[in-house]
Amino acid sequence: MATATATIDSTLDIGTPENIAFEYQAAGILRRVPAYVIDVLLCVVAFGMVAFFLSLSGAIAAGEAGMILAAGPLMLLWFAMQWFYGGLLETFWNGQTIGKRLMGLRVLTIAGEPINGLQAVMRNILRFADSMPLIPIWAFAAVFGWNVFDPPVEGDADFPLFKLCEMISPLPTYAVAVAVSAMNRRRQRVGDLVCGTMVIVEEASWLYGVLRLQDRRVSDLAATLPVHIDVGRSTGKALAMYVERRRFFSAARRQEIAMHLGHLLIERCGLPPVSDHDLLLCAIYQKVFAAENTAEERSHDAPVFSEVVPESPRIRTTGSVLDQRRR
Repeated sequence: MATATATIDSTLDIGTPENIAFEYQAAGILRRVPAYVIDVLLCVVAFGMVAFFLSLSGAIAAGEAGMILAAGPLMLLWFAMQWFYGGLLETFWNGQTIGKRLMGLRVLTIAGEPINGLQAVMRNILRFADSMPLIPIWAFAAVFGWNVFDPPVEGDADFPLFKLCEMISPLPTYAVAVAVSAMNRRRQRVGDLVCGTMVIVEEASWLYGVLRLQDRRVSDLAATLPVHIDVGRSTGKALAMYVERRRFFSAARRQEIAMHLGHLLIERCGLPPVSDHDLLLCAIYQKVFAAENTAEERSHDAPVFSEVVPESPRIRTTGSVLDQRRR
């Protein structure tokens, strides 16, 4: 059987322990920069608002001394936002920050699984290595022809502008991140390589409800299955993707794909052997997904999309994200 091949350089095939391949698109620098800029702007706005209110309250309470005292908490706040904003959000928001969610990106492990808290925090801390080399701000000013070594005010030679520039943090170039991500197919920066993570582009799903397979054979077979079937996370995803896209396959192609997943589910769930694995997968799908959503559909009027299981579909396609990898 032909295996799926990547049509573009950023497309990745990730194999699961069940030997099922899922296809992901790695997010390149041009997709990740807008998400990072959004996150930085949100941090700056939040920090600015807190700084304004702290400074205002400090000035009212104790004058200039109060404003100086407010600088300590502000420095701690900026440190926490800079180093832990991304890590905490990616930990509790399933691999996404606000910027990544708006741009349709998500962080996964290189095995295609959700990242854990340690990976989320470490990949964000290691962003410092990706930001190298740091360029002093006066070097940027020199590019535009600004003479930063002149005093800012005529006659004030004790405080030239370059001293002010030295007080400001140097600007990151992220040249290391760009170079490293360009040299690997997963588009991983240094933090991703160390933590075993990658950033992928999430595909928008156009399926707004559970498919209801209107075929008597499916219903009859589903009625003979055990009440509780635990298919697992990755296998359940493969099962749902197969049923959603099976209408594009020929009968022979459906049986070829369904055979691998069918054998796995028969062995795992202790089901009796069958000759029609396509029909078995449809029955398991209806038993697992449709049954779980019946009560919710009745109470919330959730849409259910019906599909007839044809005897011999006329539509043929080549390739699928469910293609089985050869061992």
